[in-house]
Amino acid sequence: MTNPFIEILAAWVLVIGVMGAIAMGLDKGRAQRHERRISERTLFLISLAGGFWGILLGGGLAHHKTSKISFQMVVLATLVVWLLGLSQLLPWAGCLS
Repeated sequence: MTNPFIEILAAWVLVIGVMGAIAMGLDKGRAQRHERRISERTLFLISLAGGFWGILLGGGLAHHKTSKISFQMVVLATLVVWLLGLSQLLPWAGCLS
């Protein structure tokens, strides 16, 4: 038996995560070409929207913002927010009964 809530949530996190990874790659390319960059605020919003895994993965693959501890801490904080939110939502959705 499937749960539509979980399916939609998983699809959202997948899509926004891919967008996060792409954004990190694009920002790295722009940085190397000295072009206008994607703002950290935008990257943080993508992370908060569920793209934290893509931001972390994309940053690691592109070697982008990996040494900037303050950036990493904010992205990890969004992961914690998601985990706390999921711990409240999953029982409500009947997933952890």
